[in-house]
Amino acid sequence: MLTDSDLTTYYYVEACQTLRVAIPHLMRSGAARRGESIRPQLADHLGIPESRVAKYLSDHCVVRWLQMDDDAAHFAHFLIAVLHPTLNE
Repeated sequence: MLTDSDLTTYYYVEACQTLRVAIPHLMRSGAARRGESIRPQLADHLGIPESRVAKYLSDHCVVRWLQMDDDAAHFAHFLIAVLHPTLNE
């Protein structure tokens, strides 16, 4: 789950195998489901140039995760339904 550091704004939720692979993949080539990066979407949502997204993420956002053995995709679907993350819509 990608959120602001205060946990008041939820940007993106996705199930993944490992964070080491998922986070860079999300910023470079994007989510596997949609085949696009969240970088331009986040820039558009925030009203900032795409070149400033990395700085915004490092200054204002955190990645929170829950390690699960089973049903991670179902839990991610639940979180998307409950939290309505901006970039999952």
